Amino acid sequence: MHDVSEKKEHERQLAYQATHDVLTGLANRSLFEDRLAHDISLAKRSKEPLAVLFIDLDEFKPINDTLGHRIGDEILISIAHRMQSVIRPSDTLARFGGDEFVLLLPNLASEQEAEALAELILYEIGQAHRVATQELYLTASIGISLLSRDLDEPARMLQEADMAMYKAKQQGRDTFVVYSEDLDAKLS
Repeated sequence: MHDVSEKKEHERQLAYQATHDVLTGLANRSLFEDRLAHDISLAKRSKEPLAVLFIDLDEFKPINDTLGHRIGDEILISIAHRMQSVIRPSDTLARFGGDEFVLLLPNLASEQEAEALAELILYEIGQAHRVATQELYLTASIGISLLSRDLDEPARMLQEADMAMYKAKQQGRDTFVVYSEDLDAKLS
């Protein structure tokens, strides 16, 4: 019996590691993409708004370069906890690697709800992060993609949110931008 229990626990751990970021415990890209495809099909059927937020920390590299990767990792964990504290249980927050996070917001009451949450996330990230004896302040740039009825490829929402995030960086960082079709031309 003991061997069976150990084997099951080992299998559970492997399954968790295949779908979650080791550092933060958040969903990883694979799990996020599965949930994105699922939630898009539900949103289209129910005609409810859905959004993807692409969140990139501003000027994170100097933290790793000057203070070390251990401090950088602790900051990433702190940011993950803060974002988790302001989202709903039905939302999916994922770390795509480095200092990139993506948030899937299904079942929105309105598209403006995504913008309000982006503002709240910017506020939370901007608060002091205490790591060891350091008190660090960060900002982020956020791109928002809203589900359009003609979307046929879930990955397109990620691309749109990513483009909007780059536009937010161009506008001076510490802000969010909602994707619009004219961004394709502006960023080219």
